[in-house]
Amino acid sequence: MSARMLLWLGLVACSAVTCVQASVVVDAASLQKTHDDFKGPLDQRIAAMRAVFDARLADAFSSARLTAMSDDEVRAAFDAAALMAFYDHAPEVLDDQRDAFGELRRRGLTDNERVKSMFGTLIAHRRFDEARAVANDFPAAALESVPELHDADGFDPHRPAILQVAQSGTPWLRQNPVVSNDVQIIVVGHPLCHFSQNATLAIEADSTLADVFATHSLWIGPADRHVYRDEYLDWREQHPRLPIVPILDAASWPLIDTSSTPRFYFLRDGVVQAEVVGWPKEGNRDAILAGLKKIGLAD
Repeated sequence: MSARMLLWLGLVACSAVTCVQASVVVDAASLQKTHDDFKGPLDQRIAAMRAVFDARLADAFSSARLTAMSDDEVRAAFDAAALMAFYDHAPEVLDDQRDAFGELRRRGLTDNERVKSMFGTLIAHRRFDEARAVANDFPAAALESVPELHDADGFDPHRPAILQVAQSGTPWLRQNPVVSNDVQIIVVGHPLCHFSQNATLAIEADSTLADVFATHSLWIGPADRHVYRDEYLDWREQHPRLPIVPILDAASWPLIDTSSTPRFYFLRDGVVQAEVVGWPKEGNRDAILAGLKKIGLAD
């Protein structure tokens, strides 16, 4: 074989390797572009992103594949999984991000932003023990303290579940809230959402709504990427009749969308009869009253 042919084969091989190495970077960029360019409802954006992630990056997170990647590829793989995990709480996406983080850590390539991203995903998935370990292993990231999680007496993981927030140093409890088999209002809110704050103040000041909500409503917060201990405790002190409790995970609340706040669900016999989304400047009293009428809590 001539020297020219050997050189040509070498160039082809190098080009193939370069192409393989670049593919993860290109695929991650494609996912980011899908995220940035998509115009439409959030659930459709997530579906479009997941389609790209599954089609182009599904095989990027095996141990063998990660080990063979360049440093830039591993960073790109982690960032793609982190972006997907921000929107999609599927356990396999968490596994992908965790595997890429492990490879970054093995190579000494972790940085504070990626550490914070991994920490946030673990908090959102309620992997508090793992999140606490990350916080302990990377003190330079200055991550928030993470409580221990214990199960309340009689806790059933197959039923809707919440986290009972406690003071620093006291374990939080996984527990099942009281969910009425008759009529109930479930409100999705957040202590840092000013629309939730406005809705709460308006309800508390309304002689028709205040007692109904105090008696029949359960206020829940989404499975966040932060603990928000102080924020939930402050809310409970300021609004003792309408406390918000974070949910354990979205999977245990299949009828409830926690992606935006506030949302009001009006249920009878466990079936949603009406839903009210948002709290505009003028309030949403008429829509709330209509929902209450649907479940027999208003005339």
